[in-house]
Amino acid sequence: MNKTIDDLTPKARRTRAAIIDAARSIIGAKGLEGMTIMDVCETADVGRTSFYNYFNDAESLSATVAHLVALEVREKFNKLHEEIPRGLERLEKCLTMILRIGADDPATALLLTSIANNDPSISSLLRNEICKELEGAVATEQPVGHAFAVNDIADFLTISTLATCRELALGKTPKKQVSILVDIMMCACRST
Repeated sequence: MNKTIDDLTPKARRTRAAIIDAARSIIGAKGLEGMTIMDVCETADVGRTSFYNYFNDAESLSATVAHLVALEVREKFNKLHEEIPRGLERLEKCLTMILRIGADDPATALLLTSIANNDPSISSLLRNEICKELEGAVATEQPVGHAFAVNDIADFLTISTLATCRELALGKTPKKQVSILVDIMMCACRST
């Protein structure tokens, strides 16, 4: 049964955290499809019964991990760039930060992209944030490409950001190309 944090004792919170940390580690190394309940229990050093005290199944655990990772990325971005108003400059910083995660923290990037491939809520969260930045640019009369609708640009940026992040994490794209890749993605936003 999925219990909320408020319902747990300190020891139970530690056990739940160990399960989540184990899942993060496994997903980051093997992808979402490589995570099994047995692997999680073994890595967290808990029994299957303990696992089921906190999560209904592997899907509820992966959803929890996805939610926590998305919140961490959003919080990190907001802390770094809260003084910048919504718009193209902030969007560029957002894309750069996500690609830097791919280049500098492959385990987190693979965790994020593996979950995003299987859980549409992560892609939707990124897409919604991109839309807010694009709408902020339009509201402040920054030049945004007129050939495409904001939604089309957001779709393109979401897909390309997640794919590029994964390529960086896997070492298929050189880290030194992050700024070039962001410039290319930002071309989709600029007015022609």
